[in-house]
Formats: sequence, structure tokens, C-alpha cells
Amino acid sequence: MGRPTPDLSKPRTEQIYIVTGDEEGLRLDVFLRKRVRWRSREHLKERIRNGEVLLNDRRVKAAQTVRERDEVFVSLLRIGDPFDPADIPLPVIFEDEFLVALNKPAGFVVHPVGRHQMDTIINALHLKYRRPDDPGNDIVPKLAHRLDQYTSGVLLVAKRDDVRAELGRQFACREVSKRYLAIVAGIPAPPSGDIEAPIGIPLDGSRLPMVIRDDGEPSLTRYETVETFAKHAFLRLHPYSGRTHQIRVHLRYIGTPLVTDFMYGDDAPLVVDGKAVLERYPLHSSMLRFTHPVTKEEMRIEAPLPEDMETALAALRRGEPR
Repeated sequence: MGRPTPDLSKPRTEQIYIVTGDEEGLRLDVFLRKRVRWRSREHLKERIRNGEVLLNDRRVKAAQTVRERDEVFVSLLRIGDPFDPADIPLPVIFEDEFLVALNKPAGFVVHPVGRHQMDTIINALHLKYRRPDDPGNDIVPKLAHRLDQYTSGVLLVAKRDDVRAELGRQFACREVSKRYLAIVAGIPAPPSGDIEAPIGIPLDGSRLPMVIRDDGEPSLTRYETVETFAKHAFLRLHPYSGRTHQIRVHLRYIGTPLVTDFMYGDDAPLVVDGKAVLERYPLHSSMLRFTHPVTKEEMRIEAPLPEDMETALAALRRGEPR
């Protein structure tokens, strides 16, 4: 039986790698460089010297060779790393004893993944709410859903397991109403409508993580044009299904991708009158409407447009009028 699936709502303090047959005989530092691509070999060798890497629970040298099924333990907690979860902003829009709604800033990942192991929203939440030495006040925050790294806006966090479970059920059953705002390249025609196109993982070697596929998962996004410029538009979007990258994939599909979208569009910054006014894709979760898991009240949580999107829209109004 394999290892249990990790809970991505919790900050990770360690990583364990299992050596495969084709990796047997590699030096430990070479093995780690193969697996930990976001760190240099010299950095990894330093960690081995400091005892932050263990081979089968033992300190060894970087030149030690690994064997199939060996366990390589890597500590992710390190004094002096160039980030501190306390520096991650957590703007609270709403909070009670059961849940928290944040206005997530763009640029932060919500849970540990890839090179982002400690610099995440969930790490900052644990730093703020965990009190292991005071059980009466110890809160284990749990993400109720996720937003991509460069997507800003409303993010729900549960303070109890039952609250998280009920919010998860509402998202899964499409009982949560969602509204996003976006700046796109091009002008949709017609100015409003439904994008109903199935989404799935590519099977043809595409570089994109998600694509439109006839046999993909049914996916529906409703869009409305709020404002148009000469070459761009400001849209309001309502995704009625929750597929990975759904809005980004659907906007690409109708020929109006998010500006600066390095994955589904053009990764160049948004330039107006020769000046770059935006360097991340402008997608903002502006509203969530759901039923409070405990009080059963209808909740409507809204997050104001972030400053960089406001600045970009102001520049478009000045420099690219219709």
C-alpha cells in the first residue's frame, strides 16, 4: 500500500523521497538534484552537511550512494531561509468562530507545492492561529477551496473539520455562487454569453496542463463585458463548474485570453502608451455566495479589486479608449 495522500491544507515540515530502481547507485547529492529541481547541487550538499538530509534516518555524506527503496528525508524547516510566513499578508474580509474569508493577494500560493514549501498562505495561517501549547485556543485552519498563485480575491478558510466538510460539499455540489473579474486581450463577440466547453488533461503532448476536449469534463462559464477598450476588455465571469484553470482555458477558447497569462496566452506584460502597467494575469475572485455551515445564514463575501488591476484599467481608459 502506498503512502497516504498528503493534506495540502497543512504546512509541510518535511519531504521523503523513495529511491527507484533506475536511481540506484547515484550519489546522494546527485539523487537530490534530480528530485529537488528548484535547489542547486551546492545548496543540497550544504543541507546534507548540516544534517538536514537523512538517508534511512542516518546522517551521511553527499558522496554516499543510494539504493533502491532507500528513504531520503529532507527537512523543510530552516533558520535563515529567505522567507518568513509572518511576512505573508492575510487581509481578512470576514471572520467568526467558524471560518475566515481572506482577500488573497496575487502572487502567493495557497498550499505547499513544488518550490513553494514554506512561503504559502496556509503556512501564514498556521502561524497566526495555531496554539499547540494552549489547546483551548488552538485552531487548525483548513482551506475550503483554492485559488491559483496569481489569482487574487475571496478565499475561504475553515476553523473546524465539520465546517470544512460542509463548505467542500457546497463547492462540490455547485451550491456556491462565484464571480470573477478579468482583463482580457481582445473583445468578446457577442459581448455576453455562455462558454460551454468540456475540459480535460491533454492527450496529444500539448504543453498546456488543461485543454478543451470532446471527452473532457462538462464545464460552463458565463461572461459579461463590463467595459471595452481598443484592444482589450474588462469582463465579469461566473464559473458554474469548478475545473482546474477553467476560466483561463475558456477565455483562451473564445479567443480572448487573459492578458499576461504565461500559460494560456501571451506572457508579455500589459503595455499602454509604451509603459508596462501589469505583469501578472489579472483574474480576481470578487464574490462568493454560500450558506454558512453552522448558522445557515446566506453569506455574500466580496473583495475589492486589487490596486494593480485598478491601475491597469485606469491606464487603459487613458491610453486605449474605444
